[in-house]
Amino acid sequence: MSEDPLFPRRAFVASHVVRGDLFLLAALALACSLMTPIWRPLLDEDEPRYVAAAEHMIESGDYIVPRFNGQPRHQKPVLIYWLMAASMALVGEEAMGGWEWPARLPSGLAATAICLLLYRLLVRRQSRRAAWLAAVGFLAFPPVAIWARAASTDMVLALLLAATILCGWWAGESCGRRRQWLYVAAAAGAGLGFLTKGPVGAALPIVVLCVHWGFSGVLRERLAGVPWARASLVFATLGLGWYVAVSIVESPDFLRPFFLRENLGRIVTGAGGPKESLDWSRLIVPTLAVVGFLPYSPFGIAGLFQRPSRSDERHRSVRHLLHTWFWATLIVFALPKGQWPSYALPLAAPMALIAASELDQRLQRPREGLGAWTAVALLSLVWIVALTLGPSIAQQTPPEYSRGLPVRLIRLLCTVSAGLLAVGTAAAIMLRLREARVAAASTLLATWILAMGVFVQVTAPLLVQHVTGPKVSVGHAIAARCVAQPVLTYGNRYSSLPFYAGRPLEFFTQDDPGFTRRVEALRAEGSVWVVADPKGAEDLSRMWPVEVVEDADRLLLVRVAPRDRVSPLEESRSTG
Repeated sequence: MSEDPLFPRRAFVASHVVRGDLFLLAALALACSLMTPIWRPLLDEDEPRYVAAAEHMIESGDYIVPRFNGQPRHQKPVLIYWLMAASMALVGEEAMGGWEWPARLPSGLAATAICLLLYRLLVRRQSRRAAWLAAVGFLAFPPVAIWARAASTDMVLALLLAATILCGWWAGESCGRRRQWLYVAAAAGAGLGFLTKGPVGAALPIVVLCVHWGFSGVLRERLAGVPWARASLVFATLGLGWYVAVSIVESPDFLRPFFLRENLGRIVTGAGGPKESLDWSRLIVPTLAVVGFLPYSPFGIAGLFQRPSRSDERHRSVRHLLHTWFWATLIVFALPKGQWPSYALPLAAPMALIAASELDQRLQRPREGLGAWTAVALLSLVWIVALTLGPSIAQQTPPEYSRGLPVRLIRLLCTVSAGLLAVGTAAAIMLRLREARVAAASTLLATWILAMGVFVQVTAPLLVQHVTGPKVSVGHAIAARCVAQPVLTYGNRYSSLPFYAGRPLEFFTQDDPGFTRRVEALRAEGSVWVVADPKGAEDLSRMWPVEVVEDADRLLLVRVAPRDRVSPLEESRSTG
């Protein structure tokens, strides 16, 4: 009878070899995750909000209520702000030339921890080669390459979900005091997950473990072994303590928008999503599960749909756990109508484990079909075409954001990334046709890590600099010129300005009737400072005397004259 393709045997690897591998893997993961250009500004819109809230905690000493632009920020629980604040306080602003790098440090460390966790699981359960394939393959995933360098909750949440699920599973497979402590560790992970993302951070691991145990017929036995008193105490302390504290310090209404809009609202109405009115946005996560986890997704999909043997019930149990982990995560994060690409990130760990095990088995078989390798080539072609055509599309739409874009340089860098993928994938396929399977897999992984490194390390910062640069310039101008006067914004996409200005702003949309009333009220006291795009500034000049103080190409800081000067609108009325 054939061997189970997932965890076919318990491998023995010497402890000193494991320690050496963990050290090398940690160095590789840290290099891939933390070598972010220091000059890269924060990406609108989320990164500045997180960093500004963490900076406010350091300056004010208030570590209970996150605040942004002078208002309580209830979109996310507090753990990510604590981690960023700790990193920023330890590294310092002067050491790295700003808060950008230390604020991204927690995500890079979380990606490194996931790599070590995946290696530690497979090196004992399957083989050293499979462990390396899982850990390095995780680093090669494009979503991991992007969000390991982002100041956001996503990579930290992915770590806590993976750690909670694996600790719960290890607890069920253990006995004695080890089982008790592993269950407590799983409860701590669930509590921290609840403190990172809310209900999904605790509910998803519980659902995965209970479904897995239920189908394995051991649910009652596993639940009976849980030290409920200690586990509940740990979960309540870590996961619920802040919610109680912030309700007392602020008010119970502080948490209502978080639970209703940020959790329930995203599932039902798509509130907070990138395209709230489009039903096809529900396809973002399923699509990334196929295209976003190259070069492993063909092997992962093959492993997901391959029938296991009956030779070893223990190995069948592990296989079922990973399948349950993947499918439950896919369903949960594909439910919200308003999805972000980062929602696919928690799928990376189970995909890496399943795909690495499947690929390791293929490398051992005397004969192997070319179906998965053909899928790798075809899906890689999708990325090659996207990288080749991306700069041209960015240059054309939207025109107000493409002006001043270094298209030639970005096209050159994207062409380099696409060329690396094309040459590396072709070389891997040729090596596979010559039956050099290990060399083919190594070439494939090295190619994707190098190509994603070029794209994320050089090309992406250029795009971010182009999009965020005007906001940085205008924000610094506000900090230098508008010391005490109120500053208004006239339009959308300006939420990062309070971070760069170092002070609160008053946000108005272009169709908000309250904007005109607010400007007229401030004109009675003196000049009014307004941030607008060129079209918005032109609209303002039709209503009031306007002077452009800072011109950052696509963004302007203008000063509206006080009421003692006649506005163009008032002049036209008097003439009429």
